[in-house]
Amino acid sequence: MAKVLRSVKHAREAAVAGLAKHAAKDKKRYDRGRRTVEFKIGDQVLIHDPSRKVGICTKLRHRYKGPYRILERLSPVNYRINRPRAGERGEVVNVERLAPYYQRE
Repeated sequence: MAKVLRSVKHAREAAVAGLAKHAAKDKKRYDRGRRTVEFKIGDQVLIHDPSRKVGICTKLRHRYKGPYRILERLSPVNYRINRPRAGERGEVVNVERLAPYYQRE
């Protein structure tokens, strides 16, 4: 019985070590494609809208909606914006869905 318990414990330790190794590799791969962008309160931004509509060609539709104004920075990756349909509190959006808005002259 003790021999079986030792082998199970050894297998569990090997599995935990393998998971940690692969988690670190996955994080490195994920972070490679990310960008660090910071917006200030009051900046105008566009929001990426990946939704698809029936009958509308995805190639020709607008991929970004806006501009909207940044109301508050909740964390390094989340911002509250003043989207009209979200009411007074605004809508919380991840930085990966935001793009800076440049006004045409």
